Amino acid sequence: MEMRSRKGATLVLVAILMTVLVGFTGIAIDASRLYVMRAQLQTVADATAIAAIVEVNNKRPTNATTVALQYVPTNLVERRSATVNAADVEPGSWNFATNTFTPLASWTDPAVGAVRVTARYPGAYTFARVFGGTGQTVSARAVGALGYVSTSDCIKPFAVSYQTLLNILYPPAGTKNPSYNLTPQDIQTLSAMSYPADSISLLQGTSNTVTNGNIAQVQVSNPWNGNNAYTNAITGTCPNIDIGPGTILNGDPGNGGGQTKTALKTFCDANGGTTSQGAQAFSCNAHPKVKLVLWDQNNGLNGANLTVRVKYVGVFSITSFKGGAGTTQVSGYFSTMATTGGFTGTPNPTTGSIALVQ
Repeated sequence: MEMRSRKGATLVLVAILMTVLVGFTGIAIDASRLYVMRAQLQTVADATAIAAIVEVNNKRPTNATTVALQYVPTNLVERRSATVNAADVEPGSWNFATNTFTPLASWTDPAVGAVRVTARYPGAYTFARVFGGTGQTVSARAVGALGYVSTSDCIKPFAVSYQTLLNILYPPAGTKNPSYNLTPQDIQTLSAMSYPADSISLLQGTSNTVTNGNIAQVQVSNPWNGNNAYTNAITGTCPNIDIGPGTILNGDPGNGGGQTKTALKTFCDANGGTTSQGAQAFSCNAHPKVKLVLWDQNNGLNGANLTVRVKYVGVFSITSFKGGAGTTQVSGYFSTMATTGGFTGTPNPTTGSIALVQ
């Protein structure tokens, strides 16, 4: 009897231990599943945030929520769709110094430079139900932000006074001086500029290249060998100097000035084609965008002796060229680029690089 009693007790103990063992194994399996769910859900949040911030970057902030939600069913969790509501896609701004997101009330606020997305998924337990657990809601959050570009490359060898841009933004001329920093509203205004309403002509080849509205030739590559370097910098070969706010650029010795027409025509032909307007003039059909320097200080000299201090790297859409009589006119309008470049400089984190920051 005693042996049978012990066998019975052992069977009961084994049964209890097996239940506990299966339960803990189930908890471990369910915990692993939750980990996978969170990883998959994070992909949903990341993709949705990127889709939304791309719309902000492309100057379509009011479309951000609609486009973002379209990406939710394309990234599944356990082969099912996660939950992201319209209210879970929030406009805001991102402070790169403190790594903090500040919600904003409207997508049309010029300060919108970041998007925060929260995604959720009802994670159901399987084995852990042995202990009465049913599951838990899994959540993931992502923030996509636009960051300013402190330096930029592929800049054309053209330098224009920052005052020229300010006079366009704030007429009459002289309303703002070069100590003024661009605001998000200014960037929004620039992004809406177009041809012909906002077209201007920048003069090159005049006696004073640093006069407001004139183009000064600057060295944007190292080494710089006059004609070849100047022509290459215009036709499309990326100059190798990283340029940003505070960069001091030397003037071109003047050897390449006469190359502007041929080089610029080559560039425009490679970016949408040109239409002749006579022997000394042509239009750039696709209005290609170029990055150029906006300077706020210069040493007052000319040619190779000139130096300018960069305030911003600006974007200019070229519409036409006109030469003759010793003066070259490059016409177009200031703008912002869709993906990289834009207007750069602190303290304005405006159009620039897109990044997942949280």
